[in-house]
Amino acid sequence: MATNKALQVNVEGAKELRETLKAMGDRRLLAELSSDNQEIAQMIVVDAQKRASTHREQLVASSMTVTKSSKVVQVRLPRLIQVTDKQGRGMRPVGMGTEFGAKYQRRLVKNTGGRATIVRDEEDISKVIKRVEAQTRMGFDTVPKRARKAWNATPVKVTKIIIGWKGYRPWKGRGDQAGYFLFPAIRNNREKAIEMYVKSIEKVWNKTKAA
Repeated sequence: MATNKALQVNVEGAKELRETLKAMGDRRLLAELSSDNQEIAQMIVVDAQKRASTHREQLVASSMTVTKSSKVVQVRLPRLIQVTDKQGRGMRPVGMGTEFGAKYQRRLVKNTGGRATIVRDEEDISKVIKRVEAQTRMGFDTVPKRARKAWNATPVKVTKIIIGWKGYRPWKGRGDQAGYFLFPAIRNNREKAIEMYVKSIEKVWNKTKAA
């Protein structure tokens, strides 16, 4: 799971409590602690699903899972989800890109089809276009300009400049503003989650003293 250290919380005494429960062999209280953690994680999932705005975000948010653990409150983005795109229908690893976005690239679409030409950050786009349009294509092959007529080849022309990356929103993967739906939900519920977690620890601890 992707993590943000600024969002991680360590509750003093939580580790010692788990060790005490294990030493006591009290699986019932450990399970209770795990269930409370799962409830907190589910609260975050519900909020994240409400924040998902695009179709792909909603697909990813609806596929998130929570981990039942006495150690952590954990929500997982799906590694693969079923999507339909230009490549067809299938399982795609789009979870991380959907949550955090992608760094934008400049891509040149050509009249001859095929993979778009990527313009790197340091490159002058006009020079790249000139270089691309100096080509002549015949099927998958590049033929010399002088052979264009003889081969009945097609002069390459840039028909579109795309700024973006495969349907993802702009990169939002670092700092306090990271994420589009899950991480904002974590930040929004952080104080409430801490309060619920501390209450759970106190409840279970009191039960160990009463045992």
